[in-house]
Amino acid sequence: MENIDYSVLMSVYIKESHVFLKRSIESVMAQEMPPTDFVIVCDGPLSKEMEDCLLQMKKQYPIINILRLPNNMGLGMALSEGLKIVSNNYVMRMDSDDVCLPDRATVQIPMLKNYDLVGGIISEFENDEKNLIGYRVVPEFFKDIKRYSKKRSPFNHPSVAFKKDVILSAGGYQDLLYVEDYYLWVRVLLTTNKVYNIQKVLVNMRSGAAMRSRRGGKIYKKSLNKLRKCMLDNHLINIIEYYLLLVSQNIFLSLPLRYKSSLYKKVLRK
Repeated sequence: MENIDYSVLMSVYIKESHVFLKRSIESVMAQEMPPTDFVIVCDGPLSKEMEDCLLQMKKQYPIINILRLPNNMGLGMALSEGLKIVSNNYVMRMDSDDVCLPDRATVQIPMLKNYDLVGGIISEFENDEKNLIGYRVVPEFFKDIKRYSKKRSPFNHPSVAFKKDVILSAGGYQDLLYVEDYYLWVRVLLTTNKVYNIQKVLVNMRSGAAMRSRRGGKIYKKSLNKLRKCMLDNHLINIIEYYLLLVSQNIFLSLPLRYKSSLYKKVLRK
């Protein structure tokens, strides 16, 4: 197996669990092809438990580089700061409460020789990693990815790996709360067609009602509206699609949580 240098980029903030964080970091470091650089951005002050966990993990894995931001800036800006200091051009994203499959890097990282961004399928679980509740399957090839992006995010953010220089040329991570990743993918698709989704589960993602409850409210709706306007301005969608998307998404976001949860399980997941 060829060893390839790559970085991992993660962000943590005070409301997250130190238990989940430890499991997530360990799943990265247990890769068949482990990283040579691991940047963890502390998005504002953390709890004592989180701090203790990070210090323990850094002692155990010296490649971990901790970047501390004095204030909570949100995921997009935290990742933007972290991306500035990763030491490799190949970067694998990881969320602080998800779990990598052991062969994720082995399968994914070598593909960056031919592609600028590579994602994959995620499985979702509640509470226990064995309690799978669904899969988020995304299209494989550029043409289908671009078509899919009109309605939904075409990559599973916790599963992606990319070339740093390409992401920066697309404008990098920006501050658009709750849809930072989707906003970036839209700009990436305007920059390159060298994108691909592996039709294999790469990450087990922690999910449930708490995650779905964040998909609503005025801020989320405002961010989505700005995203759709960007898509319209860049001719990814036309004016009819723009208004149809606004109406449908606003109806969905207005639904009570129990109905949104049901739709997630029956329609939006496999």
